[in-house]
Amino acid sequence: ILFATFIYFIVFLIGLPIKKNIISEINYISVGNLINLKSDIEIKKINDIKVNNWNKLNIELINNIHQKNKINIEFHKINSSFIENKRLNFDKNFLSFLNEKNLITILGILPQELKIYPIISYIIPGSPAERANLKIGDKIIKIENIKFINWYNFQKIIYNNPNKIIHLNIKRNNNYINLNILSLVRKNNIGFLGFLPRVDKNKNKLYFQYKMNFIQALIKSLNQTIKVIKLIFNSFSFLFYDKNNISKLNGPISVGYIASILFRNNIFYYFMFLAMININLSIINLFPLPILDGGQLLFLIFEKIINKKISNKIKQIIYIFSIIILMIIMGITFINDFHQF
Repeated sequence: ILFATFIYFIVFLIGLPIKKNIISEINYISVGNLINLKSDIEIKKINDIKVNNWNKLNIELINNIHQKNKINIEFHKINSSFIENKRLNFDKNFLSFLNEKNLITILGILPQELKIYPIISYIIPGSPAERANLKIGDKIIKIENIKFINWYNFQKIIYNNPNKIIHLNIKRNNNYINLNILSLVRKNNIGFLGFLPRVDKNKNKLYFQYKMNFIQALIKSLNQTIKVIKLIFNSFSFLFYDKNNISKLNGPISVGYIASILFRNNIFYYFMFLAMININLSIINLFPLPILDGGQLLFLIFEKIINKKISNKIKQIIYIFSIIILMIIMGITFINDFHQF
């Protein structure tokens, strides 16, 4: 835990590279679109609270929605210093969607770190797209003889033409194909074709170095350690509430995979992950299993209470039982890893 806190301290002192809250695209007929948010704007504050990264922004969105059901968003265009404000108001129907963790996605906002490409990545079974023989990998060139500009305008044409023939020009294996697709009518009387575009990381990322002074870095590192400890305990508590969460337990293969990606992409986030793993291991080591330090502490406390040594035979039985439990947990994590990869 001390080593993890030290890692956080050094990272915050040197300066953590943070992605700016710049919007890449807005989904048509989304909450973000309804309040006239646009691409290439940077969100600065949520209800007068500064948000300097997407994670902070998402947390503030969720907190404020639960507390106030309305949100003031302060932003400016990336090539301008003029500050604008918009207000989001939410009804009970919208709040029912908040079981999802990423409120940014629900608002229809695509972060600048991601980019939508006009290449089909998924086709919904039974949809007009499937019946028209669209294929994964097809590249959309034109819709209604209009060149593909962005996903917003593409959605706009489809949504505004329910139960009508949509003309698509696509590129497949260096061949250009014209397709006529009859759109379906979905709720709110919007058109629907039934496929998703490819979303990849944007190469032109905008970062800034978030540096702190000695005192700020020390306080932030302590707070970050406490936050991770709480998060880990909450994660373990969820395992007891929902058996399906067991399938989310990850083992050494997943840890190695994530670490390798972070090491290649950003050394700072690799060390942040390393700190989290250290805290995770320290907490697991304090679990009341006799083969772990937590179990040994439990033995010592129990012997102190009864003022008597536990016999080696009883200890051996408990050791065997705890080893079986630990092996079962390890087995589950390995199975989950193999299923994932």
